[in-house]
Amino acid sequence: CLKKRDWSDCKLTIGCPGDEDSIIIPIHGEKETDINKIMKNAYYNAIRLLEDSQNVSIESSVVLKTLACELFMKAIIIQKKGVQQRGHDLYDLYYELPEEQQQEVLDSYLLWTIPIGTEITEDIVGVKCDSFFDMLSVNARLFEVVRYKHEYSTIVFHDGYIQFLAKALKGVCEELNIDRE
Repeated sequence: CLKKRDWSDCKLTIGCPGDEDSIIIPIHGEKETDINKIMKNAYYNAIRLLEDSQNVSIESSVVLKTLACELFMKAIIIQKKGVQQRGHDLYDLYYELPEEQQQEVLDSYLLWTIPIGTEITEDIVGVKCDSFFDMLSVNARLFEVVRYKHEYSTIVFHDGYIQFLAKALKGVCEELNIDRE
């Protein structure tokens, strides 16, 4: 009977074993412990995912953009709260953002969706806010759902909303100077 091997303590040596110029790398990588490095890694990985999302199929693109949204939110949470957030649910992560950053994203959505020249009323703002949270709910688990699309008969998502959300969150990160810390 074959068993799955445990590689957790195994390391790869590049170079001659015992040579001081050799590089030793854990097979499963090393977890970063510096929270500021984790924040920067999340931000820069999100940037790369957004760039990569422009050259692939729509399904691959939406997975990359959704993951970018997740990483941007996690970077903001680390910077503002000093904690590392787990999970992939965009709705839950949005509510972990500080209220000020939640409002910035919502304000960006209002600017994106209300046509120039429209008289802004409480009713219009209310409808657009409802739309924002509906879209956030619909797309909340998109990263997970698209990765497991073989288990679903249909998938509903709004690519334009995910693209908007990624750009809005990137803007919040830039405003917070996460890219310069």
